[in-house]
Amino acid sequence: MGDSVRFPNKAIQFMCEPCARALLGLRPGELANENCITPDCSGNEHENVVRGIGPTLPADAPADTAIAYFSPEYAERGWRVISAEPDPRGPSPWSGPMWRIVFTPARKLW
Repeated sequence: MGDSVRFPNKAIQFMCEPCARALLGLRPGELANENCITPDCSGNEHENVVRGIGPTLPADAPADTAIAYFSPEYAERGWRVISAEPDPRGPSPWSGPMWRIVFTPARKLW
């Protein structure tokens, strides 16, 4: 049957979001509002393209500096940044370079 589901199915359990988050130990908003740009995303690693604001993070910053720059923002939402590199398709430097960020859940959920 592939990806289909038949109802009723006793193996499928539905619950509200607060209960699901409590079951996984997630705070409200944690791991929310992220859109992966990776085709056929595995669910383990995700990518975003984000702007590094002005001279705070120059386009030639080393990867470890960029990871440290973006990590606090992602950590607040339950993610761990594992890679950061300039995205060559980004806009002109006056608005800040664009960065391709690869991140993963900060803790294993399943």
